[in-house]
Amino acid sequence: MASRKKRGKTAKPRKTPTYMIPQNELRNVQKIRVYGLALSVMVLIWIVIKPVPYFIIFPIAFIIPIVSIVLLYRYHEIFAQTRSNSDRIPTEWYPLLLPIAGLVIRLSINYDLTSQRVPLTVAGILSITAAIFLIYQLKNLDLKPWEIAITAIGILPVFLAYFWSALIFTNCYLDTSDPQVFPAKVLFKRIEEGDSSDAFYVDIDAGGPSEPPLQVDVSEDFFDEVGQGDEVTVILKEGTLRFPWYTIKY
Repeated sequence: MASRKKRGKTAKPRKTPTYMIPQNELRNVQKIRVYGLALSVMVLIWIVIKPVPYFIIFPIAFIIPIVSIVLLYRYHEIFAQTRSNSDRIPTEWYPLLLPIAGLVIRLSINYDLTSQRVPLTVAGILSITAAIFLIYQLKNLDLKPWEIAITAIGILPVFLAYFWSALIFTNCYLDTSDPQVFPAKVLFKRIEEGDSSDAFYVDIDAGGPSEPPLQVDVSEDFFDEVGQGDEVTVILKEGTLRFPWYTIKY
């Protein structure tokens, strides 16, 4: 009589064991989230509203994102396991994003370059280099190739904003070159209406040795104060990194 083979139950695939979080590291991650969020919000408000003194707030704003990347790498497994699914942007990312956002806003307000092409090109090269280095480091973690690719692509705009801010700050704030001062006439004024705010522009006819852009974005106060046909003063400086920049006074 032939023996019957017993049918066994189909074995379920093994789940990857969950990383057991030490209590001290869990507390560290909770502190990073709470204090990091509070500090990054404070820096954003400080640098956008009134960045005084410059020599304190700007180094802080540049250092926080670097520390944030180190901590994200160090505690990546704990962050992933304790992250809330309802958060569109994970809380631990704010110390990376908010200071950089503040830097871009403040430096865009304070300094005008005659051309953004060179600094954007340099910032782009630095960003790609940093992204390649990040990919190399992420290979040491237990991540899938598509996760590494998405992370690298997503971080590129952040790197670009960071390096652009560092270049503009170094070029303009640390500039000790002698200014060139010359008059310019206001040819035309216009307003571009946006969803949340309006942009104010004046077209100027510069008569100096190096003409700034014909179309210049200005503050609302300056726009209201100056009139068509008025003469303004253009102050042109060479820049620490040789990116010429200017200011306009009425």
